[in-house]
Order: sequence, then structure tokens, then C-alpha cells
Amino acid sequence: MVKLYITTDRTFRYNNRCNEKQISEMKHIIKKKTDEVHNCIEDNRRIGNILSRTNGFNRMIYNTYSELYKKYTDLIQNFDKLRVTLRETETKLAETTEMYENLEDIYNDKVAECERLKKSDTLEEGEIKEEKLNLEKV
Repeated sequence: MVKLYITTDRTFRYNNRCNEKQISEMKHIIKKKTDEVHNCIEDNRRIGNILSRTNGFNRMIYNTYSELYKKYTDLIQNFDKLRVTLRETETKLAETTEMYENLEDIYNDKVAECERLKKSDTLEEGEIKEEKLNLEKV
């Protein structure tokens, strides 16, 4: 009976030591895995913050670019309108210049015609006077 007690006690102590060792190892493994999980969670949080800041920065760049592009298109449209207006003005200026040059020629022609008419009036008056003299003589 003593032998049975010793064997059982020995087995119990052996099993108890093994169980404590396994529990200790499992605690260590659980602690290691918990630390890894916490590190992963911390890394994910850090990466999420970086992505959030990056997305905010990218959104700011996109908004700024969109605003600049809109201003650029407005400027191009205004420039096109000004170009059309400038071409119309140039056309009007060319027509006005041509009319002015033609006006000078027309003026010179009218002055020459006026002088010719004055001379012809003078001749006509002279002829009329001569005719009156001829009539009076008769």
C-alpha cells in the first residue's frame, strides 16, 4: 500500500510540475501574442493616421488644382473674348484708316471740282456778261 501511495504521489507531483510548466509556457506565449497584437493595433492606428493626413493633403491639393484649373479656363475664355474684340477693333481701325485715306482723296477731288466749277462759273459769268453786252449792242 505504501508503494501505491508513493507512485500516486510521484505521478501527481510530476503532473503538477508539468502542468505548471505548460501553464507558464502558455502564459509566456499568450503574453507574446498579446504584445504582437498590441503592436499590430498600434501600427494600424499609426498607418491610419498617416493615411488620413495624406488623404487630407491630397484633398487640399486636388481642391487647389481644381480652383487653379477653373481660373485658367476662365482666363482662357476671357482671353479668347478679348482676342475676338481685338480683331474686331483691328478690322474697324483698318476700315477707318482706309476711309480716312479715301476721305483725303475724296476731299482733294471735291476741292479740284470746286475750283473747276469756280472757274467755269467765272467763265459762264464772263460769257453771260459778253452776251448781255452783245444783246445791248444790238
